[in-house]
Amino acid sequence: MGDEKPRCILCNEPSTDDDPLLEVRGWIRVMLGQDGMAHHQCMAMTANDAAFSKGDVPWDISGPHPALVNLVETKRIVPGRVFEPGPGLGHDAVYLVSNGFRVTALDISKKAVSMLRKRIEKLGLDVDLIVGDVLRDGPTDGEFDYIFERSVLQTLPPTKRAHYVLCLTKILKPTGEYIGIIRGPRTPMPESQPYAFTRNMIEQLLSAHFRDIETTRVPSGFNNSRSEYFLVIACRR
Repeated sequence: MGDEKPRCILCNEPSTDDDPLLEVRGWIRVMLGQDGMAHHQCMAMTANDAAFSKGDVPWDISGPHPALVNLVETKRIVPGRVFEPGPGLGHDAVYLVSNGFRVTALDISKKAVSMLRKRIEKLGLDVDLIVGDVLRDGPTDGEFDYIFERSVLQTLPPTKRAHYVLCLTKILKPTGEYIGIIRGPRTPMPESQPYAFTRNMIEQLLSAHFRDIETTRVPSGFNNSRSEYFLVIACRR
């Protein structure tokens, strides 16, 4: 009994070397309403379902991100296939499709995908929607021109980030580009999600699989007078 591995408070499966348990902290703890240890996927799925069910989605800015709009309007990116992990309520996906892009969006929350599917149908638009974890369920055909994300990297603990970047390379064409809106540094740096990143952290993380990494300060989308985030554009190696 003394050698039994600790178990996830959400799925009751044990901790493993490939999928260790993490302490429930910060925003996740608020959404779950309990303490303990859990797998990252279990925490993300359960907390996001709770957030969308309650209508308490703190990262939602009620429209497409201004930096994405600028990329489209200046033709820095042109219509092609886009994969969006973590679309949430779908403002960015709707904007991209409305401007000629073909979008596949994957969210770990069944509730989020259900809400977005109803919205897409009401608007008469076409978005390929998937329920899943991008670390396990993302496409691997290498056929996408762009990845656009605004809410995934900042949710990943350090142990998951290198694998996430590797997953991105399997999604993109050889000439494909990663585009991310990434939360900039905070004082002190947070120890639970939403995490924050320095420019150097971003460049070190991406450089193993991406080149020509551009990092530009941009607003969060909530407060457009303060450039607290990074717009990151990088080309797959």
